Formats: sequence, structure tokens, C-alpha cells
Amino acid sequence: MKGYKGFHKGLICRDKQYTENAVFEEPEANICKRGMHFCKNPFDVLGYYDFVCGNGELNEFAEVEALDEVKTNDDRKFCTKKLRIGTKLSLAEFIQVCAETAKDLNNSKDCAEISSSEDSIQVGVMGCKSKVAITGFDSKVASTGNHSEVTFMGRYSTVASTGNYFKTASTGESCIICCTGINSRAKAKKGSWITLAEWEWSKEKKDYIPVCVKTEYVDDERILADVFYTIKDGEFQEVV
Repeated sequence: MKGYKGFHKGLICRDKQYTENAVFEEPEANICKRGMHFCKNPFDVLGYYDFVCGNGELNEFAEVEALDEVKTNDDRKFCTKKLRIGTKLSLAEFIQVCAETAKDLNNSKDCAEISSSEDSIQVGVMGCKSKVAITGFDSKVASTGNHSEVTFMGRYSTVASTGNYFKTASTGESCIICCTGINSRAKAKKGSWITLAEWEWSKEKKDYIPVCVKTEYVDDERILADVFYTIKDGEFQEVV
């Protein structure tokens, strides 16, 4: 079975050091107790490893393949005694995988409009100039479209975007906002995390390249709640 696995920085999971393109074995496989765990659906991985960990560092993700019998008690989290770790996915690649996986509410058309009040919803948006409104708790959105907007009112939700000129507004508690596209902006409530990327034009490559990815905690003192931020010269700046 193939799937996806999350790690803390340096490909570390539960104090175990992993490496890319290698096979690992353990003597037992018992859900939440022994063995190596992974998820078939990349969105489910975010239930254990969000885009940002508690110290503000970005978590890491990789494609994996179970090479032995798998065990599960909910068909979402699986464990095995023998697991192959593939190549580590960049954040943009993992967001793309999430967007492509959310088939039920996926929309690859431009100018799409999606709204949902259900809890634990998964939405993938790949069209440009799309709008998404989510009020359910514990929901997750992955977007690759440019000039798109997402509004969140549910608690414990996650938004990830690689689209340029992306705008995210979160009014829910304890949310994770990750916008890595050019000139993206985001705001959130106190207790949430925001990750933004800064890009600059490269004459050599004749394209924009990322020069900084930074995560900040919304403490409503240094990083204010309900205020849109972008990133410039390596620092969060309020959008006037």
C-alpha cells in the first residue's frame, strides 16, 4: 500500500530518524503503539503533522510504501513493520497532492465558488480566481489557483496555498494558514499560526524564486489578530 507520512524537521517521527529513499523495519506493528505509521489520504496526515509544528518550524512530508502487512482501526491511519520512505516532498508538492486528492469537492475550473458548513471537510481548489467559504470545524483546504480567496470561520482548520496573490482570512480559533505563493496575504485569530513566502525576480533564471519562508504565531501583540500580513525583506508586514 502506498501513502504519505509526516515528520518533524529533519525527517524525524516519534524520535526515530528516517532518510529519503530507504527501507525501515520494526519488529511489531500495532496501531498507535508499535510499528511505523502512515496515511493513505494526504489530508489525514495533517491530523498528526500540520504544516507548522508547535515551535513554528515547518513539518516535512514524504511518499511512502508499506512492504509488509498493514493494520488499521479506522481506515485512515495505518501501520506496518516494513516501510519504504520515498523522496521528500516540497511543501508545494504536498499541497498539490492534497488538492488533487480532494475529489469530492475538487474544482479545477476558474472562478469557482465553494461553500460548506460541514465539519472535517476536505476541499481542493486548482482553478484561478476561486472563492471558498468554510464554517465547519477541523476542515482542510489545499489551493493551487492564483488570485483565489478563502474565508474560514471553523476552529482547528488548515489552509494551504501555492497560488500567487492568494488571500486568506481566518476567524476560527487555533488555525494553521500556509500561503507560499507570490504576494500572498493572510490574517487569523489569536492562537493561530501563519506561514508566508517571499519571492524575488532572478535575472539568471528569468523567473521568480523563493528567498524566504517564515512562520509567525498570532499573539495579538507582535503579530496582531484580524490584520492582514504579507512578507517583505524577511519580515511580516501589515497590509495597509
